[in-house]
Order: sequence, then structure tokens, then C-alpha cells
Amino acid sequence: MTNSYFTQAELDFPNANDYLIRFMDSVESHDMHVNTIDNGFRSTSRHGGEGCLTVERSRLKLTVRAVDPDDFSRIRHTLTSLITFIARREQLSISWNGDSVGCRLPADLRVLTVKSLTPMPPAYLRIRFQGEDLHSFADTTQLHCRLLFQEHGTINPEWPMLDEQGGIVWPRRQGRLASRIYTIRNISADEGWIDIDFHIHKQAGPATKWAQKAAAGDICGILGPAAFGPKPANYYILAGDETGLPGIARILEILPDSATGVAFVELDRDVQKPLLKNNTHIAIIWLSRKDMRSDSPLVNAVKNHAWPVETDGLFYWGGYEYDTHKTINRFLRQEIGLKKENFVSFSYWRRHMSEDDIVEIGGDAISD
Repeated sequence: MTNSYFTQAELDFPNANDYLIRFMDSVESHDMHVNTIDNGFRSTSRHGGEGCLTVERSRLKLTVRAVDPDDFSRIRHTLTSLITFIARREQLSISWNGDSVGCRLPADLRVLTVKSLTPMPPAYLRIRFQGEDLHSFADTTQLHCRLLFQEHGTINPEWPMLDEQGGIVWPRRQGRLASRIYTIRNISADEGWIDIDFHIHKQAGPATKWAQKAAAGDICGILGPAAFGPKPANYYILAGDETGLPGIARILEILPDSATGVAFVELDRDVQKPLLKNNTHIAIIWLSRKDMRSDSPLVNAVKNHAWPVETDGLFYWGGYEYDTHKTINRFLRQEIGLKKENFVSFSYWRRHMSEDDIVEIGGDAISD
């Protein structure tokens, strides 16, 4: 790589090897291609920039190199934010030394405006957003995004910037913007729109409250894409609660008609089952939950399923509450013996904790 920007950081981190796999998995889920190297890994962006992480003699070494200044800034921020989040208990301080590109808007930031709002039974509100240059979000291997919510009626929005140390500089006027991760439900990059389904529930957080008051013309930002979608397989097992349902619905629509398998969907017992578009041979099995405080029926459904003896051609995708995720994740790895490339399991939420609580605690709040 010639005529590129370069920066590096090095810090004492005796426990770095304990975190290495989690660092790698997290970076890979943020639209980066990852390869293992001696004592670490190399991550490459879709624009060709690369970040390297290695552990040598109890020291963590980081490098970032890219031709494009926006790509350079984004990779540096990705490494900084994910490492400090996952290893929050270590109270790491990462200091980058190298080329300067100044304080910049995130390269993946796109500005969206509300186009329409459509109630979607049983308990969702679908908001169609209009935007430009959305083609990167149409990648079906990356199903998720982060939305940044501007105050209703904002005309001239201000957005966070990425600084020279990989941190976020929030707008002076508004301060920190509320943000949440969502599934991209539908998208037409050519026509310039994207659909997000908001789960409307009693314990509404800032995102749900924003959606409930949204009107045509309201503005929000979108970052990403991130997190794995489905992979080609001979047999699929999908599982999710209300928060994972939009992902299951989209996966059913993007898989080939020949796809076979089963989808377990857990809903509250009093909730109406939605109509899902499903042209595949994947059977949908609805599970009834007494209430959100009850044990998840998904756990029993997944454990009691007649798993194929040969799992190399199988792909599992799941999205649900943290305790369900933790139990199922261990079952998949320890009892079924699924390889990392054969499954994706998400914790969309954690009982008694908000996303802000999780951010403050760090990786320990979502670790297995």
C-alpha cells in the first residue's frame, strides 16, 4: 500500500491474550474481513485499509494503515472503541501516534429522513427512511445498523465526529445523541429507502419513544452496516424473540426458495402472530411465552430439536435476550460442537439493563 496514512499504538496489557478472540470476533462483525497472523490478527475494510492487532510480551500493539483518510479514521475508531468496550474492566488508555487526518465525520454516516410510518402487528412500527448512497447497507451478510436520533423537528442537524485518538466528539449544542442498534428490515439502495421495524413495548427506551413521536421529515443518522447475516448452508435453524423477529423475517426473504430448516419464534402468549413472507422450505414454529420474566421456551426448543448428525452444512442464526443467548451459545459450542463459522447468536437486550447500562459496564455485560 503506497501513499498511505499510518498510525500505531502500544500499551501494557498483561491479560491481552485472554481477550484476543473476543477482539477478533467483534472487529469481524463490524464489516471487516479478518485473518489471523502470528500473535494476533489483521482486519481489512471494504475500501482496502487495514488494522493489525498483535500481543507481544504482555504488550498490545496496534497499527492502522489506509489510503483514504475517512477509511483511516474509521478503522482507528473501530479498534479503539471495540477494544476499550470489551476490556472495560482493564481501564485501558490507547494513545495513537502517527499521521493526522483531523477530526472527521464517520465515513459510514448517512443522513435519513422519515418518509412514512406503518403499524405492523403484533407490536411493531415500521418507519421507512429516505436517504442517499445506501448501497453498503444492502449487503445481506451484514444485517444491522446503528441509528442516531436527532430531536424531532431538527432542520440543521449536527453529528458526532471522530477525533485523532479514535474517540467520539459529540455536538456541542446537543451533546450525546441517543442511539440504538437495529435490524435492517428492507432496503432498496437504488430507490434510496430503508425500512426499520421498531418494537413498541411498555418499557420504552429513547429509540422507541422517538419512533412513537416520529413524523415525516424527521431526521436520524445511520452507521454501519454491522453483524453477520446468513451464510449458504444445506440446513438452517433460526431462533428469536420479538427483538430477533425482524432479522428472522428478513433472512426468510433473502434465502433461496430451496432453503430448508426450521425457525423458532418466541412471542408473548397474548400477542398476535404476524404474517411472514416465506417462500422457503423452512418451517416456522411459534412458541408462547408467559411473560418476559419467564424462562425462554426458545432454550428448550433449540435443545430438543433433532439436530443433524453432520453439522458442517448447517447454519444457525439467533437473536434474543442475554440469558437465552448465553445458554444457547454454550449449547451450540459445547454440546452440538458447531464451528464458529456455522452460527451467529446475538444478545439484543438484557433483562433489567438498558443499552446505556451495558455501555458503561462494557464487555462483561454481554460476555458468555
